[in-house]
Amino acid sequence: MIHREHIFRTVRGFHLIVIASVLFILPSINAVAQSTDLDSSISFRFGGFAGGGIILHAAEFSSLNGFPSCCPLYTNGNGLTPNVGLFIELPMTQRISHSIRLSLSDLSGRFTTVESQPVDVSGTLREAKIEHSLSTVTQGIALEPTANFRVGKTLTAFTGIRADFSLKGVVSQKEELLFPEQGSFENGSRIRNTKSGDIVGLSPLVLSAVGGFRLSFPMNADNTLLLMPELSFSLGFTRMTISEDWRAHAVRAGIGVAFQSLRSSAPNKMTMLPPSIKSDLSVIPFNGERELPGTSVSIIETELLDMQPLMPYIFFEHGSEALPSRYVLLSRSETAEFSPERAIRNTSLETYYNVLNIIGSRLAENTKEVITITGTTADSADERDNTTLARRRAENIARYFQSVWKIDRKRMIIQTIARSADTTRPLLSAAECRRVEIHGSPVILSSLVRRDTVRSISPDYLRFRPAGFGNDDVKSWELVLTQRNATLKTVNGKGTMPLKTTLDMRDIPGAIRLDSLQAVLVVNGESGLATSSIVQIPTSFRPLSAASGSSDTTVIRAWFSFPLQNSTNLTLDSTQRESLSLLNRYVTNESIINITDFTKSAPRTAELVASRLRGGLLRSTDESSSPFYSVPYPEARFLNRGVLVTVRNRNIP
Repeated sequence: MIHREHIFRTVRGFHLIVIASVLFILPSINAVAQSTDLDSSISFRFGGFAGGGIILHAAEFSSLNGFPSCCPLYTNGNGLTPNVGLFIELPMTQRISHSIRLSLSDLSGRFTTVESQPVDVSGTLREAKIEHSLSTVTQGIALEPTANFRVGKTLTAFTGIRADFSLKGVVSQKEELLFPEQGSFENGSRIRNTKSGDIVGLSPLVLSAVGGFRLSFPMNADNTLLLMPELSFSLGFTRMTISEDWRAHAVRAGIGVAFQSLRSSAPNKMTMLPPSIKSDLSVIPFNGERELPGTSVSIIETELLDMQPLMPYIFFEHGSEALPSRYVLLSRSETAEFSPERAIRNTSLETYYNVLNIIGSRLAENTKEVITITGTTADSADERDNTTLARRRAENIARYFQSVWKIDRKRMIIQTIARSADTTRPLLSAAECRRVEIHGSPVILSSLVRRDTVRSISPDYLRFRPAGFGNDDVKSWELVLTQRNATLKTVNGKGTMPLKTTLDMRDIPGAIRLDSLQAVLVVNGESGLATSSIVQIPTSFRPLSAASGSSDTTVIRAWFSFPLQNSTNLTLDSTQRESLSLLNRYVTNESIINITDFTKSAPRTAELVASRLRGGLLRSTDESSSPFYSVPYPEARFLNRGVLVTVRNRNIP
């Protein structure tokens, strides 16, 4: 029987929930009624749903009020529940909507606890197992206001509050003897303490937090009828009864059918427009500090004089005298077309791997020159004091010069150093000690000089302002800087484009031509549409003079390596002195000089080189915190112990 007080509390709670729900969706109704330009992909929807679920009861009581029991403690229970009802959904923004669901409420469940007690059976003490069971039926209606968030084209996440109004609550209990199979209670039956009736103190209103996911699939061509499977979870945070610690949680699944209203075709009334997307792009030169609107981009040709040291060291693998594959070795027939000038590459390390052929070519050209080849070993278990291995390494180098470059064996002096401990070179690793050193005059070991024309873009940066607009969301975008159909740089991303993006023109990997620059912006929409914008960048050119073959700027770049020196014995060898002499030919009082020191063991190397330069304005002497070369080979570490000198001259014919 339903008590009058229970009905009163139920009606009062229902009244409050209805008011809260109306206030909850009022902003949505107001937005739909008043907005004239609402761009929302969520339409007004209503429909019904059906399914089922599992009720998971969490409890901590021994008996319900008015139902005495010998049960030690009920802690959990479960039950099946229908999930049937109606709903209405109203849009708030493009991706957010509100909805209210009215459904049948059934929080019924069954609790069981098995208790063990000793009993006397025919004079024998045995352990009996007694099952205490409690079955509850609580039915009513539920109101569920939620906020819905569209996270994909078909997927929606929702969260809100579920209010279950209990209109009916009954309970039945019993105790049953499970074991032993023979025997009975004092009443002569295996079942006792049976009782049923209304739940005393049943809460008229049970509140739960609810959340879940819902899919939407169109069932017809005009997208007005939707199939909507869903999965939800609820966590009860108020009690089922006033006096007992008893809460109900649930997992529900179901499928709904919804009617989705068509947007009005009247102007400014949520008109269903076909997807559209457009793009725009502007380009502004940028010098690193400020933008330079109205300034053209200059492509400048510069004469480059690149002086690369010839590092006369050949490195070997652990315990081996064979030349590693990274070194360039020629056949005798290939030497006819070889020249040191053709072997020069963009960096000293790339050029270094031709060191045997450069030295062999110079020995073949200068027939009176003599070299000393010194084989060394490392202070390791199988190389320590191994003069045989040191000699085999040196002989292998001499054999290459003799067989490929036809160098007389008498012009090559073989020496060995088999280290027991590297006390004179404590900074060298074992890999750096496994080497062959070649000593000779500057005629054989002088630096290589490469003359080239390089092109650069001024100013150093270009700032781009991309934009995409329309009623289609941006899925991805790509910005490409091109020159005569060649790609110089690319930057891309997904989703909304940045307001601005800056490209560094100082590290363009490809070759720059004396040709106009253009930028291409490609924007892809979520619907599959794509658009592009092409901007021609105003470009001016400053090429080398056709008559003199020179530019208004000459850059001289020289590398000085100090691999076997430290701050206590810092000196210049004959090859380095010759390179400085060549460099000083280009240094004038107007020269701008920059020196970058990559050594860490000999910090005075930059000062030593600077003191040997004649004239010029020394703009900076910097110590680099990172190595110039990052490959894991000993020759790279040797070259990294060096100084890079850059001399820039203006108006040199």
